[in-house]
Amino acid sequence: MELSTQLEAALFVAGEPVPLLTLARAFNVSQEGLRGALTALEKRYEATATGIRLLRSPEGVQLVTVPEAHEAVEAFVTHSIRERLTPAAAETLALIAYRGPISRAGIEAIRGVNSSFTLRLLALRGLVTREPHPKDRRSFVYQVSAEFLRHLGVTAVDELPDYAQLHAHAGMTTLTEAADGSSAPGSPT
Repeated sequence: MELSTQLEAALFVAGEPVPLLTLARAFNVSQEGLRGALTALEKRYEATATGIRLLRSPEGVQLVTVPEAHEAVEAFVTHSIRERLTPAAAETLALIAYRGPISRAGIEAIRGVNSSFTLRLLALRGLVTREPHPKDRRSFVYQVSAEFLRHLGVTAVDELPDYAQLHAHAGMTTLTEAADGSSAPGSPT
């Protein structure tokens, strides 16, 4: 499989900017080889009528939608926001409520699947907030919003049923710490 195809798959899963150095290390290629594969990917998108393109920014590279698809994306996101929560969204929201603040890596370590789209939808619905990670300013932690608490009729997450027991769950703490590479925010140390 071509490097450009591998990069496309990785960037799709990442869902956010990925630094070039991270990609070069992950695929064990030189910076020059990486730039060539990214250029090939850009050319592939330019040569076909596709809804995505490669965006290069100071934070790294990522896949984004083309500006021409703005109305379609907006209609889809608006529809998704109005829909009931999917089981994946409900699971992610519960995880954030009981384990937050928690990083995306921590969420994915517990759920076992990519959660970037679900996190975006929860944020768009105003149910979660995203803040810079206190131990790694290059990433974020998620926690439930005041709007979420209002919907449940509580004033703080520790009023949720069995909060203390689930927040301190040793198995989940181990998973989130391993995912973050150190103590997870909000976990007992």
